[in-house]
Amino acid sequence: MSRPLVPGLIAEGRSDELFLAPLIQRQLRAFLTSASLKHDVELMEVEVAEIRTVADQMRVREEVERLADGCHIVFIHHDHRERSKADKLLTLECWDKTVRPVVLIPKIETEAWMLADAEAFREVRGANVNVLPTPPKAVEGVKDPKVVLRQVVAGTGMEDDDCRSSLARHIDLKKLAAVPAYRMWLDETQQALKGLGYL
Repeated sequence: MSRPLVPGLIAEGRSDELFLAPLIQRQLRAFLTSASLKHDVELMEVEVAEIRTVADQMRVREEVERLADGCHIVFIHHDHRERSKADKLLTLECWDKTVRPVVLIPKIETEAWMLADAEAFREVRGANVNVLPTPPKAVEGVKDPKVVLRQVVAGTGMEDDDCRSSLARHIDLKKLAAVPAYRMWLDETQQALKGLGYL
């Protein structure tokens, strides 16, 4: 009999959710397929919160507690300037041996992670990959990742939502792992999964 793993996500905005939810799903699946598991695990779809972390802090707290009630691991996304808000949510009483929180904090913005793999844009006709930083860890030195992302896709005719969803499906997880903030998130996620007995 398999053991379910239900991940949850509360993010700053819809554009973050479009990228992060499928990315989390892929990364968790990669963890589970590469490890010697103690049990068969059925990875469920990421449950995305109904409100965002930029809402009133009491509402955010209530939504995190709601997620914790039905999930095993809850990812709390903020951009780096809001780290203290994410850290406060780690002190809630809803966390125990059956559900763990993991903060998901890119160094600048989520868009920086989207710039880590030029190959993920290759199938997008008209993408200008020449403006992308190299190597992947250099994305953390980009002052305004949103501007660079717009430059990459400006000539493609691709909608922003479609671009984010496509990148989430195609970006190379190994290249992302070379980005320090992503690597930190990976390490914290792995520790949470071990603490929950999945790894």
